[in-house]
Amino acid sequence: MAILIEGISVVVRCRAIMQSYIGGQSSFMKDLPNKSLCADGELASVAFMTPADAKLYVDLLEKRGLKYFNGSVAVDLVVVDQNTGFRAPCNWASFGKSKLNNQDECTVSVCESVPTTVNKVVIPNGWTYENSLTARGVYISADNIPSKLKLFKRDDGVDIYIDENTGQKFYVGHLS
Repeated sequence: MAILIEGISVVVRCRAIMQSYIGGQSSFMKDLPNKSLCADGELASVAFMTPADAKLYVDLLEKRGLKYFNGSVAVDLVVVDQNTGFRAPCNWASFGKSKLNNQDECTVSVCESVPTTVNKVVIPNGWTYENSLTARGVYISADNIPSKLKLFKRDDGVDIYIDENTGQKFYVGHLS
């Protein structure tokens, strides 16, 4: 099996949740910061739109007993960028691209446990390719936000930017 990777995803080994997460699986589920969870029984992924939000979640996971990095490789969890892959060396998972449901026009980023035999990509409840970051997202580096994009308003954890030239709106979800 494989799990969907979108935006900046935090991928956690399910075994680590059961063995090391304070309160186990039920506490892990209560601590989820958004509704992007997808899991295949070996790996679980939670997606974020910003590196800062992913870091906040990694910090929470470490406070609850999981370990991110031991100085050379990822231990219980790893941060994965949908465009560039692992943010730390990882020997227990692989990153790549896959066709969603064998549809050539629906290529998505995925992570899978090593070893595994992929026969399905697990996606979050309610997720559709047509409305996904993969299909509709625009990546803009925080260091290189175009001057034509201006913060329009903040609304319930979502920053809304507007392109002053076109009027098009861009949305960035945040944890806080």
